Amino acid sequence: MQAIRHDPPQSATIRTCHLKKDPARLMTDESPSIDQLLKNLDQAMISERHRLRRQLHDLRKKPDEAKLAQWVARVQASCAQVTARRESVPTIRYDDNLPIAAKRDEIKEALLKHQVLIIAGETV
Repeated sequence: MQAIRHDPPQSATIRTCHLKKDPARLMTDESPSIDQLLKNLDQAMISERHRLRRQLHDLRKKPDEAKLAQWVARVQASCAQVTARRESVPTIRYDDNLPIAAKRDEIKEALLKHQVLIIAGETV
């Protein structure tokens, strides 16, 4: 059985979460601005981005270091979940004992050339 790893397209960028600073210091001058924190939201779970963005905008209106620290913890947890999901992508394996596996390169070429492909075979 041959193992093939599915890698994301080269155009996809995978970044790590950059919110590792001490949450208690996030509202100080030396910490990232709200705009910088907003830019890092693309590293969080897509399903959580809207809520996190709204919460950060609320924090911009009413700064609160305790709430900001909680927000950063939620973003870090979301980033960790994204990382865990990316690392858990299964390896694609083909059973070389199956006749169809011997034709996988031909099938791949045909799929690249044609939008619809019908593959027929017989079972023994």
